[in-house]
Amino acid sequence: MLSPHASVCLFSPLAEHFSRQFPPHDLPSVLAKFSLPISLSELRNPLAPPVQETQLIQMVVWMLQRRLLVQLHTYVCLMASPGEDEPRSREDDMPLSTRAGGRSLSTPNALSFGSPTSSDDMTLTSPSMDNSSAELLPSGDSPLNRRVTESLLASLSEHERAAILSVPAAQNPEDLRMFARLLHYFRGRHHLEEIMYNENTRRSQLLALVDKFRSVLVVTSHEDPVIAVFQALLT
Repeated sequence: MLSPHASVCLFSPLAEHFSRQFPPHDLPSVLAKFSLPISLSELRNPLAPPVQETQLIQMVVWMLQRRLLVQLHTYVCLMASPGEDEPRSREDDMPLSTRAGGRSLSTPNALSFGSPTSSDDMTLTSPSMDNSSAELLPSGDSPLNRRVTESLLASLSEHERAAILSVPAAQNPEDLRMFARLLHYFRGRHHLEEIMYNENTRRSQLLALVDKFRSVLVVTSHEDPVIAVFQALLT
């Protein structure tokens, strides 16, 4: 989205530079498209030639480099209310597409807009994670798997554990084990791309899991705090 510190002057040197590099586009009109958070996939025209998509990516990179745009990332936080006996609001049972204003987190439209690749099956692979932790466990509901899942959930408070186990998806051993394995990422400090990279998992798998446990999770989008601090020092 548009940076709060971006210069939107019609006749600024940046605007002239942009017009020369990306004719026939002008900088103020392009920046206006990013007034609200938006993903690259929402700006793409599926009927447009590939060269147009390439130019769109180049323009976004150009604006990011000059700090005219802020790249947003998606973070997931575990949020289990202590009063689980109280009736939940109907919003908790809605799919994420409804709760996020029509934007489903299981589609490319929910990708961070700065990502040049917006495939739902994209995998970010860590060189040191060729044998991901998911592959170290045998499949199925074996006693070993149950013990591993229980040990991963042991760090939670009693009401958090009860809230997670009350989710219908927790009845599926595979889903519960994957949720327990990724639980330490669901504290709002790791964005989706970082989780994908560290765990060698696909975006579609990760978003499907988040959707299944949506009643105990909160999804937010904001700038990477590390990048924000770094840019503040340069300002």
